[in-house]
Amino acid sequence: MILVREGDETICTHPHHEVFSTTEARDILNSLLANHPHLNSIASAYRSLSQGMLSLSRNSDFLITRETKCVYVAQKEYATVDPSLVDVIGTDGQGGCVGVVMRNPKSGWISVAHVDFPKVVDKGLNRMLSSLLMDEESENEIVDVHIINGHNEAPREESETRTEGISYEICVKIIEFLCKSTKRFNMKTLHTLNRNTSYDKQGNSQPMFSGFLVETASGLIFPGWFDNATICPDSVVRKARLNTALFCPATWEDDRLLDTYDTRSDKFVITPCPWDMNFVKSREARQKLPDREIINNSFTTPVSEKDVSFYATLIRRECDFFIKHPDWKETFPAGQPRIFIRGIDGSWTRSYIEHPQISKRRTAS
Repeated sequence: MILVREGDETICTHPHHEVFSTTEARDILNSLLANHPHLNSIASAYRSLSQGMLSLSRNSDFLITRETKCVYVAQKEYATVDPSLVDVIGTDGQGGCVGVVMRNPKSGWISVAHVDFPKVVDKGLNRMLSSLLMDEESENEIVDVHIINGHNEAPREESETRTEGISYEICVKIIEFLCKSTKRFNMKTLHTLNRNTSYDKQGNSQPMFSGFLVETASGLIFPGWFDNATICPDSVVRKARLNTALFCPATWEDDRLLDTYDTRSDKFVITPCPWDMNFVKSREARQKLPDREIINNSFTTPVSEKDVSFYATLIRRECDFFIKHPDWKETFPAGQPRIFIRGIDGSWTRSYIEHPQISKRRTAS
């Protein structure tokens, strides 16, 4: 069930339906985007923050008195945080992807997802809810929801009458999930599609914002991005795991979000992601493709010509990881997860857990 609330007053309700069509979900999404002054006002206020983009660099003004404890959520990941342990959670790099923020107002716990395909919505949002509502008492809580970023891929001249692209498909699926659920969701922010779309000189659409930060103490959301110092820990291996999830379906369920962060212990736990030699060979072949062909095979949204070379270089580096590490067990020795512990200064250190079989071998020798 979707609620739109202003203060303590519920000004709109879209009730729960067990049977719910995609057409009905589209109608509700379009209505929420067009016919709700309260949501329009919140979206306008969010857009006004465009000059206040925040970087979580070590020199950022955001770090006023101490190191900020942050959790970065990469593509196809979700994480749930306890505000007593984490100051900021967020994501970036959202072209056609959509961000979902859920907050339990009672506990203050916050869950953030970087949704890249419609098919991950059902399982992904269910897992987010399960991590927020863990006891019978909280089952009746109203969960705050924010849908952030993504854009309308229709050209400028058609944008008022037509909405298209992967972002739209994801948003429709999210609305369908919320309406089918027996839980109650308070739609706090809906800054997506046309509300988050800008245009270049040729009239091609692009996202206005592609990242956001959530201040956990208050639940406030800001447009922002993470720099190289804070896209961590283990960003290279997490990117490799994303590639495996996207392009090696034989070893992964491709209809779920990846869980990388343990809420209660404040640790990152990067579970093993197997790949085989066929996958490595496919990365070798991809590396040799022309720039534009690499982009067309890798992105669900258009990429402007000026950015083609930049992104093609990044993708070749990602392919190079698998070429240099053809055996996945080199990255995950003994099939163990990679665990990272936060230091006092907010930095991450890998914790090496010895597998029992390795310990036995050393004892025998």
